[in-house]
Formats: sequence, structure tokens, C-alpha cells
Amino acid sequence: MKYLIIEDCFSDVALLRVRIKRLGYEVTVADPNDSMTFARSNHPAVIQLDGLCGKCFELIDALKEDCPDSSYIIFSADDIILDNGRRRGLITFDKSGGGVDLLEYLQSLK
Repeated sequence: MKYLIIEDCFSDVALLRVRIKRLGYEVTVADPNDSMTFARSNHPAVIQLDGLCGKCFELIDALKEDCPDSSYIIFSADDIILDNGRRRGLITFDKSGGGVDLLEYLQSLK
């Protein structure tokens, strides 16, 4: 089971969502309040957390309790969020790279 947590603006990652779908991942835009329910029932999942900002770590901590073997990826242009993710041992990708490295990583998981 893998979760990809994308923390960023919905419109900024529309093309990336299409490319991730082409890799065979399910892509859903979930309200932060509904994300837990979605993540627990759909695998693998790419979850766009629109407007959640740094609270994505609270969601990840909660998900780890239910799914300790899952992977979590942070995709953001926010250096603070990326640094926080790295300190927590999460896989991080800088949005300024356009998502190319993220797509390559997801392809390598197949």
C-alpha cells in the first residue's frame, strides 16, 4: 500500500494528476476532512490535499497508525514543508522541478 500526499494548490498540479493517472494510480481530490476515509479504503492512492498546508503531517501521523507499512510522499514548493518532511524521514519532491522526478520515482515503483 502506498499513499502519495500532494500538498499544494489544486490547479497547479492538474497536468501532473493526469500523468500520475497514466502510471496507473488512482487520483482523487479529497476534502481534508474526508481524506482519512478515502485513504483507508483505496490503494494505491494519490491524494491532493488542497489548502491543507502543513497539516499534511498531522494526516500522515494518523495514517501511520492505521497503515504503518505505507509510504508517504510530500510534493510541495514550500521549503519549510519539504524540510519538515525530510526530518520525518519522508520522501520529498520539490514542486519547482515540475514533477518530473516525482513521476520517475512513481514509475520505478511499478
